[in-house]
Amino acid sequence: MEIIEAELFTDPGNDAVVRLPPRHFPGVLIQGGLSVDHARRRCRDRGSLCPG
Repeated sequence: MEIIEAELFTDPGNDAVVRLPPRHFPGVLIQGGLSVDHARRRCRDRGSLCPG
């Protein structure tokens, strides 16, 4: 494991927009667990093609 510094573009919470070195563009980080399961169920309920 390695400890690195990352730029955080949002308030800390269950999701965040971060930029990791050496990336040029930020990405979205979503905490696993109930939040991801809830999002997956919402996709499924809307008829989207979500894995699971």
